Amino acid sequence: MKTHFNSWNLKTKTILIAFAAILTSCLGEYEPQYSAYGDALTRVYQDGDSLRYQVELYLYSNFQMSAVTASTKSDPTTLIELDTIRYKYTFVNIPSRLIYNTTAPKADHYLFDILFESGEKIRVSDYLDSTIIAPPQISNLEWNKNNNQIEIEWDVVKNAQYYKILLLDDDKQVAFETDLLHRSQTSFNISKFTNGWQINQQPTENKTYKIQLNAYLFEPVASTFDIQCIATNDQHSMTWLPPNR
Repeated sequence: MKTHFNSWNLKTKTILIAFAAILTSCLGEYEPQYSAYGDALTRVYQDGDSLRYQVELYLYSNFQMSAVTASTKSDPTTLIELDTIRYKYTFVNIPSRLIYNTTAPKADHYLFDILFESGEKIRVSDYLDSTIIAPPQISNLEWNKNNNQIEIEWDVVKNAQYYKILLLDDDKQVAFETDLLHRSQTSFNISKFTNGWQINQQPTENKTYKIQLNAYLFEPVASTFDIQCIATNDQHSMTWLPPNR
């Protein structure tokens, strides 16, 4: 399954992996203590005038993994396979937009069963509650011909803690990505000099980019991995025009 890892890269762009996984044995040697971290989050997409919902699953470790499956406490017999996308240190399950639901997911415990390359097996869990936020609504999107830049403004999203903007090319690859923007910020300008352009993805004249504007809500006790909800509006596009001469 081809997956576009936009949440961090996020989640954005990339995901930080920071586990202390070395313990001293009674013989004075270092032996690995296998650990991993699972995160279940609700993704909300703007779909015309409606909203669509789905659960995305992420599993991180600083040990190479062979396989990861997930289940829920409410339905332990239905297994969800996660795919590796980052050299066997990150596994994900990001459902297709085609199967998104019109109702928000219920709160549940998600259980991740992990098989490491060494053969070691462990289980970790993450609780996803039913709290969601709405996708950001763009109030102004225009090309500033005097400054040769895209200018974006959006309305405040209730309970959102951060925002992130991505530009996607025709192949749905990330061409540009901001850092997480504080919730007090509701506008952003993108020129060819703005930090965030990906390698070999400098803006191309007359190329049209899809604007993906995301709002983030973290879990109550948040770390890098504890996202509760990402709400996404990718209903707008903008063409990169030639410099104003």
